[in-house]
Amino acid sequence: MIYLFSYGEFKAEDQEKMLANLNRKVEEVYRCCIGDNEANISTLQMLTNIENRLEDLFEQIEMMPQEKVEAAEKAKEKERRLKLREEKML
Repeated sequence: MIYLFSYGEFKAEDQEKMLANLNRKVEEVYRCCIGDNEANISTLQMLTNIENRLEDLFEQIEMMPQEKVEAAEKAKEKERRLKLREEKML
């Protein structure tokens, strides 16, 4: 059987592999943002919880003093550029 996936046609087996891989990636992000998936919730529920957590964090950022937010953004950007430089050197 062949299913239509958003990027073309895939065999059912290939689609199952893709979905399993996507689920693993979502679980990885979920663990970083929320914690372990102890309740063994579905991928869609994990994504909903991640989205809710992001909304909460954005609200918290809006309440912080602008100078602190800008300083944190600058520091994070500097750290990101330094990491990229180090990776490039390797």
